[in-house]
Amino acid sequence: MKTEIQLSRKTATWIIVTLLLSCFLGVASVKAQAADPHTVAVWHLDEVLPDGHREITPDATGQNPGILIHAPTAPALVEGKFGKTMRMTLTSATFAIMSGVATDSQIASIWKMANRYLRDKKLKGFHLNTNFGAEQHSLGRAFSFSYGDKENGAFFNHMAVMFAYALYSRGFVKEGFEALNSIYKMAQDSATSKIYPCLPEYFNSEGQGMYCYLTGSASWFVLTLLTQACGIRGEYGNLIIEPKLTSQQFQGGKEFSVATNFADKRIEVCFLNPPKKDYPDYTIQSLCLNGQIIEANLKRRRSIIMRSQFLELAKMPVNKILVALD
Repeated sequence: MKTEIQLSRKTATWIIVTLLLSCFLGVASVKAQAADPHTVAVWHLDEVLPDGHREITPDATGQNPGILIHAPTAPALVEGKFGKTMRMTLTSATFAIMSGVATDSQIASIWKMANRYLRDKKLKGFHLNTNFGAEQHSLGRAFSFSYGDKENGAFFNHMAVMFAYALYSRGFVKEGFEALNSIYKMAQDSATSKIYPCLPEYFNSEGQGMYCYLTGSASWFVLTLLTQACGIRGEYGNLIIEPKLTSQQFQGGKEFSVATNFADKRIEVCFLNPPKKDYPDYTIQSLCLNGQIIEANLKRRRSIIMRSQFLELAKMPVNKILVALD
């Protein structure tokens, strides 16, 4: 059903003139305020005034001021020992690893501390932070939630899966798998999570899955599993194969396969592990694409299939790559 609205020419003209006049007055108002040398920042019909480390932003009538709280002028320690309480966040641990700042020995210490202070003894997942015990206004709204909910100490899957990705990317494969698997186990436990198996935004302190359709975690989970655990990813247009699969992921079998796309081609990569070796005890021995041997006697952890060679051989609807491990 279509609804048509007809306006007279006079009415339409008045609407256009009114809109243009509103835009002109709004721009003029902003320019006039910007010329004031005492103005710190300009919003539309508003002004931000400094008041210590708080910035008070009144509304257009000067009433009902909102309070914007930013960091104190002096740096304050967020994590560490505060009396008898240890404060730690998974966020700082993750990005210290992912950025490459943390050394291998520091990563080992971070993993140990995360297991001690952030990992739940019962549910086995990683909390986003320890219980700080009070609101932390300078850190934002997160600490206004009760501990174990949302960004205050819940099992926040987006950060947990990024933690796994960071560990994998730095070569801490067993630790990365353990972090990734902790999410999978909580998602599979429908009796506790009270949801169908999926990856929600977070699990609360009771293990209940929350906000199943509001999450960036699922894409990060697939990204981590495909590009880090399976080690299948593009690099400068070429196909990289660098498996970091644990013996648990083979589930007692000799093969592990995954299907994905590369260079607009459908591929199925099958990892053959007859000796059932665990990472890092195996290396890539040979690569075959659609029955054609690409490389043999490699004995290395990482292999590259050049794009030109891949496109020359990848002519099937599903192109099969066999990766022999030993």
